Amino acid sequence: MKRAILLSLVLLAFSLMWGQTTLLNEPFTSLDGETADGSTDISSSLNTYTVTSGWTGTKIYKSIGRLKMGSSSGLGYIVTPTVNLSANSGAATYSFSLLQYGTDTSKFIQVLHATDGATFVQVGADISIPSPVATITVNITGGTANSKIKIQAKLAGSNRFYLDDILLTQGASSGIPTLTTAAISAITTISATSGGNVTSQGGSSVTARGVCWNTSTAPTISNSLTSDGSGTGSFVSNLTSLTASTLYHVRAYATNAQGTAYGEEYSFSTSGNSPPAVPTATAATNVSTNSFTANWNAASGATSYRLDVSTSNTFTSLLTNYNNLTVNTTSQAVSGLSANTPYYYRVRAYNTNGTSASSNTIIATTLVNDPYSGYYSSVTGLSGTALKSGLHTILRNTHTHEYSYSNLETQMKATDEDPNNSSNVIELYTGWSVPKADYGGGVTDWNKEHTWSKSHGDFGETAPAGTDLHHLRPCDATVNSTKSNRDFDYGST
Repeated sequence: MKRAILLSLVLLAFSLMWGQTTLLNEPFTSLDGETADGSTDISSSLNTYTVTSGWTGTKIYKSIGRLKMGSSSGLGYIVTPTVNLSANSGAATYSFSLLQYGTDTSKFIQVLHATDGATFVQVGADISIPSPVATITVNITGGTANSKIKIQAKLAGSNRFYLDDILLTQGASSGIPTLTTAAISAITTISATSGGNVTSQGGSSVTARGVCWNTSTAPTISNSLTSDGSGTGSFVSNLTSLTASTLYHVRAYATNAQGTAYGEEYSFSTSGNSPPAVPTATAATNVSTNSFTANWNAASGATSYRLDVSTSNTFTSLLTNYNNLTVNTTSQAVSGLSANTPYYYRVRAYNTNGTSASSNTIIATTLVNDPYSGYYSSVTGLSGTALKSGLHTILRNTHTHEYSYSNLETQMKATDEDPNNSSNVIELYTGWSVPKADYGGGVTDWNKEHTWSKSHGDFGETAPAGTDLHHLRPCDATVNSTKSNRDFDYGST
């Protein structure tokens, strides 16, 4: 427990450096062990607390805060003496460490604040009692000279919790550090290398940093850890005294006066097998206004992959449902996106020996809102032969209306309209602009010309080929007659 006492002193020193005043500091001597029951065993510093039973069997033991359920259930709590929180706009930071005993899933902790010293109102949401030890920090606002703070627990049966390191400081917390964890490397049967990068100190200077590890997930500084300096920047951590053939979980940590923050979690095995190779992310496909498909190459040794998607190229925040998403193939549809927005994705490979480092980052920008109502969505992102084939399929499936030969005159007045005179059409061969109304067989009329002669194509005037507007054009009637069914060539007058 020397470490806990030292941590309290460090927190106190840094709260003074950063303009915070310590109003209450209760560093109990231990989070485990107990002595005989009874108020005579309560430490002198703890006597300032009011203890209230919500059921039979609630106790506070010597040198530890402990609420224990007996044969019935309910709420038990301890209340601070009156504290003056009127300074600094009535803001304060209340932190404490918790350790649970028992497995009841309904247990929780509540923090309450009474500005008048009597009427308590809950601050924030219910707090699940953690295991192992964790530090909880709650910001108190609207404080007065008559404030009191209550920690209230709901337990059941033989469940109980240990309370330690209570610290109340004037002034609200301004944030814990921000950091990342380095991928695991140099793995042997008894050692490995990791590290991290502290990108932001938060509300006060980082006083300790390193990595922590355990054989269970979500390791904390209560488990094995390294000490690798202070402040921001990258650091390397050497994990030693490991056990062969064992799976470990690793996170970087950084501590300031507001608390301890952790980086992402990696895992590895000392069995001699390594985590899979780092995958390579490839360009997105099927990009639309609100979705795309993320792709990557298979990584040697991987049994699955973990996908992150963000609107930030630093991945400071991740999209809901795409935060370390488990994917069993080498592609994943990403949907529910905004139009005309850049998105970034990366991927890690996973197997039972651990998780690889993150891949390269790919940017995929969603399309603007589609003016064609999805008509071309099936060919989005295609090129070359695939695009040609896709466009052919669209045309074949959507251009299905067939006209009769006698009805084509009406359609050609639209397809071949003179852009400079909406009353005329442009004739093939001559290029003349003539009135739409002059349709017929006269010497100044225009009529229909098959650009490939009917007799050569053996399709006559029968749908679909004989009435296909793709090769029927307006033509001067005299020119059409003279041309007859001749082939195209360099000719005489």
